[in-house]
Amino acid sequence: GRARPGARAHRRLPDRCHLFQRPDACRADPSDRGLPCRYVLLPRPVAPERICWNPTQAAAFLRRNHTHYGDQLADLFELLLGTGMRHGEALGLHWTDVHLAERMLLVRWSLTAVNNNRLYLGHPKTKASRNWVSLAPRVVAALERQAALARAGQPKGTPLEGLVFCHPDGSPLRPQGVLVELRRRAAELGLPRIGVHDLRHTAATIMISSRISPPILAARQKSRRPETSILSGPAAASPCHDASGQGRRGSQRAALT
Repeated sequence: GRARPGARAHRRLPDRCHLFQRPDACRADPSDRGLPCRYVLLPRPVAPERICWNPTQAAAFLRRNHTHYGDQLADLFELLLGTGMRHGEALGLHWTDVHLAERMLLVRWSLTAVNNNRLYLGHPKTKASRNWVSLAPRVVAALERQAALARAGQPKGTPLEGLVFCHPDGSPLRPQGVLVELRRRAAELGLPRIGVHDLRHTAATIMISSRISPPILAARQKSRRPETSILSGPAAASPCHDASGQGRRGSQRAALT
């Protein structure tokens, strides 16, 4: 209907305005400071599909690292592929939490890089992550090599302390540096380009190929809710492809997030 006499007329606020437009530009009346600018809702980008190495490729990668490099990163990759630990948990591992005689280690710390810059040593991702991890003979051998190197510069009988994987001065390794070395060494063998976290997915692929049941796999991978994260969920319909192009069902993939 017709506006009342003396009433101030307002133009209608547009439903959408440009994302980078100044808020004052989309207000009908500059004096109405209470009208917010409504931005365009951008679609969420689609996450790239995870790629896992198959057991043959993982074995070739470890063999190449031990024969050609033989450094602590070779043993770090052995630990990641042999246990399925998150890379932050492996980089934050302390010698006081490693029990080689019992072939066990305790996950208590996780190293992260805040804004890919400042290193932060905090608690693991979930409460279930703070747990004991059993070690395969290959992983025990890798940790024993690192223990021998750490004892070389200490008096005999001195207990090991500090980080397992670190620089000579004891400072932690940067996750970005580990990623760069992983991709460089994988490229030397012509392996697919993956991230450090994808080694965790590859570890599960190796366990599944060894016919380890999903509940045991979930317990080993320290999933928060294995009954749902493995057998159902949004990832259940998405395959995790290994490098040969063969799909792995999402029930195997979801346990590793």
